[in-house]
Amino acid sequence: MNMKLKKINPLIPQISVRFGAVGGVLAIVAFLVFHFIGLPPGSLLSFIATILVVGMFMFLPMKGFKSHNNGEFRFYHGMTIGFISYLSIATIFSLFYLLFITVIEPDYLIDKMEFLKENLIEQKEQKIEEFGPEVYERQLKGMDSTSVSADVLSEFAKRLFIGLFIAPVFSIILRTRQA
Repeated sequence: MNMKLKKINPLIPQISVRFGAVGGVLAIVAFLVFHFIGLPPGSLLSFIATILVVGMFMFLPMKGFKSHNNGEFRFYHGMTIGFISYLSIATIFSLFYLLFITVIEPDYLIDKMEFLKENLIEQKEQKIEEFGPEVYERQLKGMDSTSVSADVLSEFAKRLFIGLFIAPVFSIILRTRQA
């Protein structure tokens, strides 16, 4: 049993963490800009910005790795680079977000939940028709008891799930055919 184990290319974690850190900082900047111009939390524009930041800072390290790897790019390269990148973005942003809602703007979470609750009340008929009255009431009551940790975890998970869906797409697009 003389199996050769392939070592991971050292460029993969290096380029992934570097781009993930820049993506995390850009996510923070976008969040702060949206917050200070008065864009409500949970808006469609902030969600689109999150998708763009996560997507861009997953695609760029994949493309960079491919060019540094003599044009060779396998699906597993993309998935590994994507995972490390979106995990870095989510971690950096979530740590900042935790600091933001506990120290910098402690009323932010209350304001966010009030805004989201108002939106839910405005869309009452549509939500009841779509999900039923029990689910609607549970969502409405849940907004009053949202904790800091649950909100931070939600922001972290949002970035992870976006990355989880985008990484395979970019990995397939950039992969090279095997001979």
